[in-house]
Amino acid sequence: MALPFTHKILIQWGGAQIFRDAQTLVERGLVTDVSITPPRVNGSVVWCNRPLKTELEMMPDGTVENHCPCRDSRERGIVCAHVIALCVELIRRDNHPERVAARQEEARRATHLARIAEGAYLRRVKPDTPGALSAHLLLSLGPDWRNSYRNGTLPLLAALEIRNRIIPLERVDPSTLLFFSKAEETLLYVLEDIAGGPVQGPLSVTAQDFSNLLALHTHLPLFEAGNPTPINVHATRLQSILKLDLDPISGELILALHTEQPLPNPAIPPLYLLAHRAGWLLGRNDFWPLETLLPDPLRGLYSAPVRIPRAGVPHFLKTEMALLARHLPFATEITPELFAIEPAEPRFRLIARGSPASLSATLYALYDNLELVAGGQL
Repeated sequence: MALPFTHKILIQWGGAQIFRDAQTLVERGLVTDVSITPPRVNGSVVWCNRPLKTELEMMPDGTVENHCPCRDSRERGIVCAHVIALCVELIRRDNHPERVAARQEEARRATHLARIAEGAYLRRVKPDTPGALSAHLLLSLGPDWRNSYRNGTLPLLAALEIRNRIIPLERVDPSTLLFFSKAEETLLYVLEDIAGGPVQGPLSVTAQDFSNLLALHTHLPLFEAGNPTPINVHATRLQSILKLDLDPISGELILALHTEQPLPNPAIPPLYLLAHRAGWLLGRNDFWPLETLLPDPLRGLYSAPVRIPRAGVPHFLKTEMALLARHLPFATEITPELFAIEPAEPRFRLIARGSPASLSATLYALYDNLELVAGGQL
């Protein structure tokens, strides 16, 4: 289903500043769930460390009704950042590179498969078929695959071992009768699906395709080009944790991701390979699946630690730390009690409504970019 709105329409609904605020909520991973059943968009946004259920209704004339319980909606009568954030998150999911690529690949593949003759595929038969040869499927990661992965794809080489000979897949006579183990035959079907037909040489596979192949490749050897030592692919899932430390000089917090490995090699840092819904860790000569993944906006932690500036430490400890703990457990001795917070000096803004006969007023306190009802709670 195509979404009935774009970024341009969202700006028309809420304005440029509300749209930017909504983008910030999405980037911080504060949209916890969202769904669309036209004409309504429903979901939850974490606000003041609590989930805020919110809703937007699209009207036939192109306008929207804001059903969010926040102050901006109730008192100011505007389309707030919370409902716009739901829509921004829906667009982000719909435009995710893997999803877009999958749609394009599906269309290309359907056109391509319609042109391929059945006889072009390798012939799989039962082991008791007269003249059938036993074959083993061998997969290898191509040269410099680590750098290629950072650019979004991995080079993959496929070959068959037949009668102690290793033959590139594209050089195997398709009329040869071959039988495989169940796992290897499944892998071959997946490779042909990725290739959009018979494998005709080295493949360039996406992170999602490679993750799917690894899930089917457990307990089978995986090789690297030029390296005779195989990489073991395990089925046991590893749990990652978040470590939080304090830089005593700058006062910044250092947030890092750690995954304990059964067979660690301290001299080689782990490499994380992430797909949309699954992830793998490569350490030593072993691929391990990850139990839990951080959401997309937080995945920079898989590459390097993140430093929280000193000014952002109180907010992180009060709000963002609890949000992160919903995804991965924390290992830290740092608590809010370790820090002293000095009260800020606010500016005030008074908004009066009504007429001389019936007048109401609301006093707001402004702390830099934060505006609150005076005397209210965060």
